[in-house]
Amino acid sequence: MEPTCDAASMHAWSIELAMYAFALSTLLMLCGAVYTCTRDDAKPAKKTKTARSTDPFSLAKAQTDFTNLTSPLLEIFHWSRVVVDEYTYIEGEKTAITSLSAQHRWCLSGTPPTSTFQDINGIAAFLGVKLGVADTMEVKNMSKVELFRHFQQTYSSAWHTRRHELAQEFLERYVRQNVADIDEIPFTHNTLPVTLSPAERAIYIELDAHLHALDMKSAKIKNKSSDRDSRLSAILGSSSSAEEALVKRCSMFEGGGDMCSAIIKARQHQLEACVSEFNEKIIEARILREAIVRADSAYDSTTEPFSRWRSSLETDVCGDGEANALFKEQAVKAFAAPIIAIDTVSAKNLSDKAYELREMVHAIRSLQKECVGRLRSLRFFIGVRKFQQGTMDDMCICGKTVDTIISSCGHSGCHACIMEHANKQLCVADGCHSTVHVTDIVSAPDLGTSDTITGNHGAKVDALVSLVQQIPSDERALVFVQFDDLMQFVAEALEDDGIKALQLKGSVHQRTSRLESFQNGQAKVLLLDIAGESASGANLTVASHVIFYHPLVTPSKQQYAATQTQAIGRAVRYGQTRKVHITHMVAAGTIETEIMAAMS
Repeated sequence: MEPTCDAASMHAWSIELAMYAFALSTLLMLCGAVYTCTRDDAKPAKKTKTARSTDPFSLAKAQTDFTNLTSPLLEIFHWSRVVVDEYTYIEGEKTAITSLSAQHRWCLSGTPPTSTFQDINGIAAFLGVKLGVADTMEVKNMSKVELFRHFQQTYSSAWHTRRHELAQEFLERYVRQNVADIDEIPFTHNTLPVTLSPAERAIYIELDAHLHALDMKSAKIKNKSSDRDSRLSAILGSSSSAEEALVKRCSMFEGGGDMCSAIIKARQHQLEACVSEFNEKIIEARILREAIVRADSAYDSTTEPFSRWRSSLETDVCGDGEANALFKEQAVKAFAAPIIAIDTVSAKNLSDKAYELREMVHAIRSLQKECVGRLRSLRFFIGVRKFQQGTMDDMCICGKTVDTIISSCGHSGCHACIMEHANKQLCVADGCHSTVHVTDIVSAPDLGTSDTITGNHGAKVDALVSLVQQIPSDERALVFVQFDDLMQFVAEALEDDGIKALQLKGSVHQRTSRLESFQNGQAKVLLLDIAGESASGANLTVASHVIFYHPLVTPSKQQYAATQTQAIGRAVRYGQTRKVHITHMVAAGTIETEIMAAMS
């Protein structure tokens, strides 16, 4: 018969073996140390100042020689109890902790990570519970193989719902049984709607129309051929999604006063500069073409690029009647202008000059496209200005007064006619070939009736400043912002209005110093990143006002609720002696309203 051994004996044997292994390794290390110290040729070590070691336990050296290990390995023991304090912050060390063998496991955290199923599954894995498979889109820093696997299998909404219910059952059983009872701390939720100024709303509508044309896909514009494209690219360049870009557009605005008039003036100047460059390029191309024809009599003057471009002016090649008339007028002036000097072209550089002429024609066509964009942008803002001032007296093609404008091209008409044409993706204006979508249609009431004079940073910041100024002098506020560039913008705007604000970011030393300054009353406002570590773990009961500058942009309703709860918990917790006022700032009639409705 084969010898048998029960579980208890095996457990005792494993402990005894581990103790012997540890004793042997310790003895070998001591012997090595004694041998080194008793050698006759051993020279005293030279005392030098060295930087703090990044490997204090010599783990790297122990990979090849275990006698270099300066501390026992925790994995060789079976522990009675493993306690992890502040479990929220062990993001990179979870594997090392879950590998420890223990009879009991404790997690200590006032704000456990529960934003995603992956977070909850991490807690469960530490406690020895397997909740299920995580969606690959929830896993950070995915490899190429993991990313490819995501495209192979798409999980249904029912699968996600069931997984969420399973995670909630785990939280109810293991996490929420000892939730601190803080019902005695009074707090209120308030929504502060902010009406954007007409100028802000016009710029927001322009961005919103562009993103809807891209099916709400945030895509960087590679060829910034117009100032409109440059502005759109600047917004999208720092945004990871279309929703983020629109939220930033609601919350960031530099300028003040009569902004529509300022925008119109700027658009007129930009259009004039573009037309001037257009004329210069035509004259340069004329000079180069004349030189090529003189050097090569066989050069085909009817099919070469410049002549073909000139012939295209007779057709509505740009897709905009007003723009095409402008190009014809400018082309007549450019061809009537006298040629002062002729470029030198010889048989040796003839092919190079012909290629140069083709590139010039390409530049002329690019300038045409840019002029069309500038003209349409100018037309849109002129129409917006007329609607806001109540001076719009244009008539629709049906004879009715216009009450609607198209953001993609700037043409206006009555709502019925514009909708009828938009359903066919056509513009109501004769000669305009712009592709019109229903999302490009803007009614006059949505633009406002007068240009509200706002501060230099827009209506959202003005509302925040007014809100902070109403807070009593002995009370302080936490302002949560999700994006770094937006946080910097808000901080500078508050400083410009005389409100001392600190940003909780930077190194641990910097964050600690700023926290102490805020706790000591050196600042009225503390700005925090709602999605970062600053929104969890910190005790900020000195503040009795929590302000969300904008709705949180998250991929799921569960993550929205979890992140917002973490942020509110900085002030609504033990030690709070005041009533906490929670304010949600929302730009009316924008994507922020949609986010709040979807996440409520």
